[in-house]
Amino acid sequence: MLNVLSNPVYAKLFAVQVVALLGTGLLTVALGLAAYDIAGEAAGVVLGGVVYHVTAWSIRHIDKSHRLGRPPLRYRIYLL
Repeated sequence: MLNVLSNPVYAKLFAVQVVALLGTGLLTVALGLAAYDIAGEAAGVVLGGVVYHVTAWSIRHIDKSHRLGRPPLRYRIYLL
């Protein structure tokens, strides 16, 4: 099973994925702690508000790109 790591390109991509997952986990914990410091027992409300606003912004942006005839953002990033 570990013989796939002998391919250098795959090994680098796998290592980058592991680092990204660790960073995401640390960021999640840090955001939770920051929300608790700011709002105390209402930290869930703060995090819920952040998730709500990020989701709403994403939906608006995707809808706006679609109405303007541009490809979605994920396709434009791949083209760069």
